[in-house]
Amino acid sequence: MTVDWTILILRASGMLLIAGCFAWLLQRWRPVADSRWHRVAWGLVLLQGVLVAPFSLALQAPAWWAFSHSEPTVSSSPDSEAATAGLASSVPVTSRPTTASSASTPTGGHEASVTRAVEAPFENLSTPFAALAPETASPLSLPETISAAGSGSALPNEMRSTPVRPETLDQTAEAPAAASIDPSRPAAASIDWRRMLVGGWAGGAALVLATLLFHFGCVRLALANASPARSAWTKELQELGLELGLRRDVRLMVHPQVGPFLTWAPGGYRIVVPVRLWNRLSAEERKAVLHHELCHLRRGDLWASLVARAVVALHWFNPLAWYAASRFDEAAEWSCDALMAEESPVRAPRLAQALLAVAQVGARSPLMATAATGGPLFQRIRRLVADREGGDSWMQRGLWTGTLLAVGLAGLVDLRFVAPAALAAAPGPGSASVSQEVDEERSSARESVTAAPSGAPHDRLEEFASRIVVKENEPLRKFVALLRTPAGQILMADRAAIQAQNAAPEGDSATQWERFVARHFRKQDGKWNVVPEQGEVIDRYVREIEAATADLSPIGLVLIEIAGELDEKHSLTPVLKRFLTHEAAPAFLYQQELRLRLHPEIDNILDGLDQALVRTRTGAYVIRPARQTQVERRLKTIDEVHPVLARYQEELAAWSRDLVKTDDLHRRFSTLLADPLFAKYWIAGHASEDAPLKDESVEEIFNLLEDATSDTAEGLKFDVETDAFKALEESAQRYDAIVKYREALETPLHQLAGKIDGADPLQAKLSKLLGTELAFMLVARKMDYLPVTADAAAREWMAQFVTKNPQGNYEITTESPDDLKGRAEEFFRQARDVRRRGRVVDEFAAEVTNPALSRAMTSLVGKLELARLAEVTAERPEVDGLQLWFGELFAETPDGLVLQDWAGPSIEELLQEAAEIEKELKKADF
Repeated sequence: MTVDWTILILRASGMLLIAGCFAWLLQRWRPVADSRWHRVAWGLVLLQGVLVAPFSLALQAPAWWAFSHSEPTVSSSPDSEAATAGLASSVPVTSRPTTASSASTPTGGHEASVTRAVEAPFENLSTPFAALAPETASPLSLPETISAAGSGSALPNEMRSTPVRPETLDQTAEAPAAASIDPSRPAAASIDWRRMLVGGWAGGAALVLATLLFHFGCVRLALANASPARSAWTKELQELGLELGLRRDVRLMVHPQVGPFLTWAPGGYRIVVPVRLWNRLSAEERKAVLHHELCHLRRGDLWASLVARAVVALHWFNPLAWYAASRFDEAAEWSCDALMAEESPVRAPRLAQALLAVAQVGARSPLMATAATGGPLFQRIRRLVADREGGDSWMQRGLWTGTLLAVGLAGLVDLRFVAPAALAAAPGPGSASVSQEVDEERSSARESVTAAPSGAPHDRLEEFASRIVVKENEPLRKFVALLRTPAGQILMADRAAIQAQNAAPEGDSATQWERFVARHFRKQDGKWNVVPEQGEVIDRYVREIEAATADLSPIGLVLIEIAGELDEKHSLTPVLKRFLTHEAAPAFLYQQELRLRLHPEIDNILDGLDQALVRTRTGAYVIRPARQTQVERRLKTIDEVHPVLARYQEELAAWSRDLVKTDDLHRRFSTLLADPLFAKYWIAGHASEDAPLKDESVEEIFNLLEDATSDTAEGLKFDVETDAFKALEESAQRYDAIVKYREALETPLHQLAGKIDGADPLQAKLSKLLGTELAFMLVARKMDYLPVTADAAAREWMAQFVTKNPQGNYEITTESPDDLKGRAEEFFRQARDVRRRGRVVDEFAAEVTNPALSRAMTSLVGKLELARLAEVTAERPEVDGLQLWFGELFAETPDGLVLQDWAGPSIEELLQEAAEIEKELKKADF
């Protein structure tokens, strides 16, 4: 490290010390309640420690500064040559041409000293380091401003360091040997104090960094000893993530001792909680703690804390750096508490109760983690339960704002006083480098726009790319460049396939009905018979209508019940009551809202597969171009599940044998644990789509079994009062429900498997997988599939409009009365339309030879399903998906294709997806 950097770090540490004192005084003198001010204040204090290379601002030196800094020192010992060399290398000196006479006059000497002093007023700080430089330092070449008169040679090295004042400069110049010393005197041994100081600083910084690495290792060790949380707790985190709109994947882990805290590992973010504490907390208290931790994640506190620790490592010798980092983290805890209380006020007292429970349990968290237990406990609880009305005054905010701005600007600017002549002669600070950087940026921008992409671009994409009007839209410029890359070609083929799938079928509803009849029926002797090739389609339709008819009765009873107990006070009560009592309401509600909830179809399965498949014009399904690598990786991951699954089934079977068989409860669980399908159900809930499954990932059920059972003389026996048993019972009930209604989900899954085009090996492998029990459980867990009865589904749907009050009546509680009114009006319109158009179906059904089919077609729900079936089975036109996509997002103008105002997010989404595809392509290439 050079002397310059040593001084800059010392300067930054000094500024950090000053800024910390100001922040401390502000908090003592004019405290504010808003935690964000505290966070910003201590963040600015730490920022001073980073500004080791501030912006230098040169100002003309006033007379008093020039006079007070006009005394140069000149070395006169043999050792001082090297010492002065160190000083000269660190102090910028403005050289100017001189004459012999100018060097011999007091005026000339004084000007030289002034020029040298005012150019770098703080460089005298480097003198103690430079004076102790080793003898091996490079020799000094003195500036011309202090050359000897007439001869042009440098001053003799024998001159000892002596301050030269203007009134004695003539005497000094005329008698240079007056202060000489005995050359026979041995030179004193010099100690390299600068190297020692720098070495001590580096050692301290390394020790702090090593401590941080040690704590990170403790976090990794805690993660290694943690296990995935039980499904009920994980569901609480997932529900909270949906509530907060969180897009990142966060896993909940349980540990025997440490937590709760948020941390990051190579696999992603983790929230670790102590299992003993988590069992004691209520569901609302657990959600309050999780909400607090997710606030840390959304604010980026984990990484901000890491940067603060890096500043501490840089300034480990400065006590204010440690204090500022501590207060910075404390303010983060307060800020997350405040954000949680703002987003969900009811959770503030719950978090306070949870903090008290944490104190009682004595849980702890590693340093390299962001914990809900951080900060002084009493202050945090007081803040959580305190009245938040009012706030900080404008005077307090103004004072804090002004002080913080002054502190920030003080660290950004390094003032330097220079002589007027030097200021006029020198170029502007950084002017050459700045202009050079600007030129380089402009040049690189031109090169990035005009650079030709590698490879031969697709002809049609090149045509579209050449017609797009880019102007100054940076994302659009990147999109045009993307179209000329392999990733762009994959993405656009993907978008074209989706456009072709979503293309509207040919003809209106009447035309679609006529074509449906012509394709599925033949008239013989005045009667309509089903074409043999279409028998399976018609039989499935009849079965679906029979199942729907069975569901309509309980749905209708729920609607009649709500209508009879509806509160009359609301203005929309008559409209809603008319809808609920309408004879067509159960059928419309079933067909439009509840059908897929009660009886999943292929579209539900596609959602469970992350829309990895797309339907072709012929009705077959193929893997989307942009999902090829993803599907291949996931199939490989599923192949690696089987060894773990085999070991898992064996261990569960062993637990089944260890359970006592004394009552129905234990016999039921014994049968459940011995069922291989239950092992697949549990594995499916813990298998990652992108990472191989490990044995420790599925340890949760064994932890639950250990906590829920006790060893007796007869064998293992459940303790039904434990939370662990309740979690096992919940999982068992969910599994039983899925198995009971297995056919409802398995049927569309097998239908999809049969419709996948098997010509491609990857698609054939996927088709084969979808026919397995493991795939069934994977899809069920991915969809969060939970079968419900028809009346329960109807009540769930109606809950968005009405709520039962304590008096037993239903009140209209919708947040949008206009939406409810609009839905009711649309229902009445559709009911009249179906009644009118349905007469054609009634006439056709009267001539159908199959009685069951005739009954299905004449029912209202049968007519609604027929309309949908006619549309789904209608032929799709052969369309240009690429043209449709560009036509939807771009407008054709005389200048070319102009992006629609609303289409910007679609382009940015494409660019993000392209980055992921590029990564996948690089992995595949490697």
